[in-house]
Amino acid sequence: MTEPKIRKSMLSGRELFVCENMVEPVMVQQIGTLVKTLHYVRAEKSRADVPGGVAVCDIAPETIPGDTFLRVLRRTVEMPWSERDERTLRAWLSWSTAITLGLVLVLLALALWLR
Repeated sequence: MTEPKIRKSMLSGRELFVCENMVEPVMVQQIGTLVKTLHYVRAEKSRADVPGGVAVCDIAPETIPGDTFLRVLRRTVEMPWSERDERTLRAWLSWSTAITLGLVLVLLALALWLR
């Protein structure tokens, strides 16, 4: 199998990233068609006084069951989580946070000691 490669395309003035050899070409065409039909608004803001930096579009959940393409797309990209996965992720996040904070404290103490 060839190594997947990510390619950026401009579609209606918007960036669309396609992972080649990971998504069927037919689905890439369908995504391109769908992207052109959606209504985009600038919604993501870091502060209230800063204009939105990213154009986003929400697809209403009630439209997905009635649209074959959206159902297939959801099955393709959705990652179901089990309770076990969630527990594993929580444990990993807790331990990695504790270790990171511990390393920061050690480095801070070392920097103060060497000063």
